[in-house]
Amino acid sequence: MNPHSEESTALSTSDSKKSPGAVILAAGRGRRMGRGKALLPWGDRSLLEAWVARLHSVGASEVIVVTGPDVTAVRSQVAANLKVRWVINKEPELTGPRESLLLGLDALPSDHPAWFTPIDTPVVGSEIMEQVIAAYGAYEQEHSRAPLAALPAYCERVGHPVLASPAFIQHLFEGERGDRIDAVLAWANHRIATISTDDVRVAGNMNRPEEYQAFAPPPGAPWDWTEASEDEPR
Repeated sequence: MNPHSEESTALSTSDSKKSPGAVILAAGRGRRMGRGKALLPWGDRSLLEAWVARLHSVGASEVIVVTGPDVTAVRSQVAANLKVRWVINKEPELTGPRESLLLGLDALPSDHPAWFTPIDTPVVGSEIMEQVIAAYGAYEQEHSRAPLAALPAYCERVGHPVLASPAFIQHLFEGERGDRIDAVLAWANHRIATISTDDVRVAGNMNRPEEYQAFAPPPGAPWDWTEASEDEPR
């Protein structure tokens, strides 16, 4: 992985000095949405492009996008110079999000922290992700070991994106096929660094058209439009 530039956010202590990579889970077919979610409009670009931009803006050294067999269709409709590595889950319906996440994490160094988020979540502000990074480093300084994960929470509802430690990632790999990611987060609850925010987007979920419309920036607005961060979605 490439080191952070001087301008990028850096994790501050031992394990957390290692530049985190990132995994975006985009292998689902979006049946409830009625279309693939990666290409949903998000302001002046697609939702996938917006998430990639956000992750790079906070110093992600490499972004892995895990798609289903429709990868060609997705790639044909995003910017040709999109700075990502594509990984394919050939059978997302038979495996599940954990298996897609493992495919993505397997493409990153195992001794580095890594961000992960499903594609069907609102793009959060960089300041929230920077607070998550700071919480990860502060926990490590205080406890002389990294947290299993760091993440934001809205009204005590934990959200996304998750910054996972190498130990959390190892536990994921040691699990069983079909394990739920939220169950692994529950297992890690005793060693999680959480930051509280009044930005409802961190707990947002966009499975259905009405949920997407509640969070999406207006057509043509900048992708990082922030008005949607008020207490409730539109």
